[in-house]
Amino acid sequence: MKETVANKIVIAERDNIAAVIEKGKVAEFYVHRGEIILGDVYLAQVENILPSIEAAFVNVGSDKMGFLHAQDVMGKGALQDKLKPKQKIVVQVVKEPVGHKGPRVTTEISLPGRFLVLMPNEPGINVSKKITSAKERARLKSILNLLKPVGVGVIVRTEAEGQSESDIQEDLEILLEKWNNIITSAESMTPPSLLYRDQDLLYRVIREACSEETQEIVVDTAFALNRVQNILQNWHMNKNINVTLYNGSDIHKEIKAALQMKVNLPSGGYLFIQTTEALTVIDVNSGKFTNSATQDETILKTNIEAVHEIARQLRLRNIGGMIIIDFIDMTSRVDKLAMMEELEMAIESDKAKPQVGQLSDLGLVEMTRHRQGQAISEIFAKRCPHCQGNGYIMEDIKFASATSEGEYRAKAAKLKLPMGNKK
Repeated sequence: MKETVANKIVIAERDNIAAVIEKGKVAEFYVHRGEIILGDVYLAQVENILPSIEAAFVNVGSDKMGFLHAQDVMGKGALQDKLKPKQKIVVQVVKEPVGHKGPRVTTEISLPGRFLVLMPNEPGINVSKKITSAKERARLKSILNLLKPVGVGVIVRTEAEGQSESDIQEDLEILLEKWNNIITSAESMTPPSLLYRDQDLLYRVIREACSEETQEIVVDTAFALNRVQNILQNWHMNKNINVTLYNGSDIHKEIKAALQMKVNLPSGGYLFIQTTEALTVIDVNSGKFTNSATQDETILKTNIEAVHEIARQLRLRNIGGMIIIDFIDMTSRVDKLAMMEELEMAIESDKAKPQVGQLSDLGLVEMTRHRQGQAISEIFAKRCPHCQGNGYIMEDIKFASATSEGEYRAKAAKLKLPMGNKK
């Protein structure tokens, strides 16, 4: 079983945007934009160490300092024992800059390949849990035990299942060469410097999203078409995948749709998605859906529809952090269990690994989702200059002044109007 199930992939290389389409709907965007990109490896310099928050700020060459938490620094002991001011340090971006926050970085470097993820500083071999065959897991571990250098760790990806030893060895050698280049560059360069950036968008999307379920890859240039065909041929994946050129901007329409707060459900209900600084709130409404025999059935069907659309929207919009979902209240315990089970299954394929909390008495579900890159709204939308993102503009509030109050009293006395009780 593959990590990503896709029927179609559309790559607009000139715009650095790609879309993964599942069952006729866009399920995920890949965007390769910005000065600092997820996965970048930098030679940074430690600027400030703050023991009070167990973190340090490092200079990666942008106007915002990189945030390095103590738990992301290798080694034992206190943070100030592991880091010193002005120290040179190799870090990798695990969260891109957002708003006024700089990138979050780690010293635990990981380099993804087609079949493996190289962990240069973490010895050991871990096999993807999605490879369920005990025999296949043992085969892959045995191959890596013979191939990998001592002291280097690897994660065996789901795509490695059934692959030959020579293909796995080739992937490992490519990753080891990348790591050696990073180390060599770090010794000769002055911080802050970019040491490594993952492959370009086209290569990365095919590596991450292309699977046995992919039927078609659509690209926007003849050069990109030739590149895709060569990559697929080298990876022996070109038998059932049709590679074509496109002449439109369908991705742009999908991005605009993904920026809307209201999302319609198939049966007449709708979602209302709103992101704040602290969290994202999703409200589920039945709307015009009244086709069921009973009210409870209507509510359950709406909530089930909402579950699948929410799972898609989380990936589509790349929503991270805390998420609160306000489902329609249900009285039946059986219905609640059915909805929660459906939610767990709907998010199972999400590589950002969402964690679901309990369903509260008020029908609220808390979720967390690991942030991977920037949300679509952070890339393609900007704060309204008039309302500053509040969604409304304050009217001028005109209070009565002391002079106008005096004029009112004089007028009231002249007209002999009551002025209130007097003691």
